[in-house]
Amino acid sequence: MTLKDDMENANKELQIPTGIGSCVKQCIADAAVDNRLKIGVLECAALLKCNADNVMLCVLPDAGSENISVNIQHTLIEAFCRENDIKILKIDSFSKILVTKGDGYYGKHINNDYKTVTSDLSCLLIEYPNEKLSRVDEVILQYHQKLLQTNKHSTKPIIHIPE
Repeated sequence: MTLKDDMENANKELQIPTGIGSCVKQCIADAAVDNRLKIGVLECAALLKCNADNVMLCVLPDAGSENISVNIQHTLIEAFCRENDIKILKIDSFSKILVTKGDGYYGKHINNDYKTVTSDLSCLLIEYPNEKLSRVDEVILQYHQKLLQTNKHSTKPIIHIPE
């Protein structure tokens, strides 16, 4: 069985009709609207230092192998997250989630509202909500748990975010 087969089986078992990429995109958009989103190494490091227990999910874009400094940052962030039991997902690109407007990036929510985030797109943390988890949050956490159970590979698969 290949990694792709593992991912397809996890998607089927979780019964995610729109795909995990759409769920991740919506989760990030909801977190941006609810002020539960931290983007960029400095913001993420500050949150991890003072309140790591409140981090629901760490999302890292695929850095490829061309940028060694980003790879080092990701390695350090991943290590800290694993040490503190923070769930980690890798996505193919932040550009499908965040849109450029003028001098910054904006998270696009499903109702087409925009919220300024930052220009440093090397890391993203989503905090737990003050209220109960949304259905999308639950699906993401269930997916991550299932991924841990079914993925026998040491590397995490890269989730493709729809346009």
